[in-house]
Amino acid sequence: MKLYLDDIRYPTQSGYKDSEWIVCRNDKTFRGMFTSFDNIITHISFDHDIDSYNDDGTEVTGFDCLKWLCNYILDNNLDISNLTLNFHTVNVVGKENMMYYWRNFKNYYYATY
Repeated sequence: MKLYLDDIRYPTQSGYKDSEWIVCRNDKTFRGMFTSFDNIITHISFDHDIDSYNDDGTEVTGFDCLKWLCNYILDNNLDISNLTLNFHTVNVVGKENMMYYWRNFKNYYYATY
């Protein structure tokens, strides 16, 4: 199973050809899908600017979802050896931040667990 986090686009617009992608339009759907299917998700593709907000009105970004994902992985001691993350966002700075965060997280996780 593959998750595609984006508030506007569809996987084909990011170059994905297969139909296995499940589109998550906001952080709540993303978290729900991941927690429901964490053991069978193999790919996640992130947009940064997902036009999502907390109840108090603060913006939630794809980067926030990535941080949540890393904490979820830690809390549940998940095997991430078959998990591939892609970052299809057009937000250059957001993309770099997410890529570095994921790389650093994986290095820490593999060294610790």
